[in-house]
Amino acid sequence: MTETTHDVDKLLSAAESADRMSDAAVSIQSTAKDINVSGHEWGAVGIAFSVHYDQAAKDVNEHLDLLVKSLQGIESGIEQTARNYAGANQSILAKISALEADRPEIRPGPAGKD
Repeated sequence: MTETTHDVDKLLSAAESADRMSDAAVSIQSTAKDINVSGHEWGAVGIAFSVHYDQAAKDVNEHLDLLVKSLQGIESGIEQTARNYAGANQSILAKISALEADRPEIRPGPAGKD
């Protein structure tokens, strides 16, 4: 039987890896949202930095939102690609089997060989 070269398992493994990274980003984001520094905690010297900190914290949270959405999109895309390849593999193998059944004297050889 002829084999195809799409490694669906590797794609699914990559999707799982993206899922783990997404979970980690969600966890980091949750922790980051819980970090609030009130005015008195800055002290007399640090109070001037509080305005910059608040904006930086908002920026980090927005970037973490984008990161989480991107990783989830990557995971979804890789999973869909794996499903597409798995379906294509089955379709190709079914057509090859049909051709082999129709013309039993023709047997496929290694790819790229005469």
